[in-house]
Formats: sequence, structure tokens, C-alpha cells
Amino acid sequence: MNEAEVRAKLGARLNTDTDRAYRAGGSIYSLRPFSGDVVTNITCTDVDPQQSTCPPVLGVRIGSTEGDVLRALGPADTVKLEDRGTLRQLAYRGLGFEFSVLRGEVVAISHSVPGGLAARARAAIWQALP
Repeated sequence: MNEAEVRAKLGARLNTDTDRAYRAGGSIYSLRPFSGDVVTNITCTDVDPQQSTCPPVLGVRIGSTEGDVLRALGPADTVKLEDRGTLRQLAYRGLGFEFSVLRGEVVAISHSVPGGLAARARAAIWQALP
């Protein structure tokens, strides 16, 4: 999937200095292209949980607990601690998902196409959009 296709689905890009960010309902979608314009990573966070459009992953959604993630997906392949240990990144490499957990609650869900495989990127990223 390329950025023009994302723009057609989510609308105009937000004015940010870092990622290519789009707002849909109460959620922000941040995109990172791997090669050229092909999107291989998308992260969804909520700015208004009442209007969330972040799709759940195997029943895990923004606001789920870390325990919910572990019950649904089992132990993470890797766990990174950031922000002095208050933010935990639970990575499931085989699935291509990472859950950001702050104070025990999922605050962001990221999906990356494993290995940056552009052929599968279009379908995988499209499914991660609302």
C-alpha cells in the first residue's frame, strides 16, 4: 500500500515533523515507509477513546491490560523498557505486532510487515486501517 491509498482512506495528513500521521475519528495513525512510498509500518494511538477507530488485534485493543495481551498472545518475543521503565514495548515478531503498555494499559498498537516484504505490505497494512 502506498501513501496515496492511505490518504484516500483516511483523508488529509496531519502537519507533523516526524511520521506521516493521519487522524480518523478519535485515533491517530502514524505511517513509516520502508522503501519509497510503500508503507510497511503503521501505529495506532487514541486521542479520544470514545471515538476510537484503532482495530483490535485478536481481541486486544487500546485500553486492554497487559494481562489481556499475555492471555491472548502468550509471552512476547521481546520486551523493551522505555521512559525509565514506565513504558513497556511487547513485541510479537512472528505476527508483526508490537503493543505499547503504559501503567499496565495498552496505549498504542503497531503493525509491521515482517521482513519489510513489500508484496505482503499492501494487504497487511490495509487490514490495520479502520
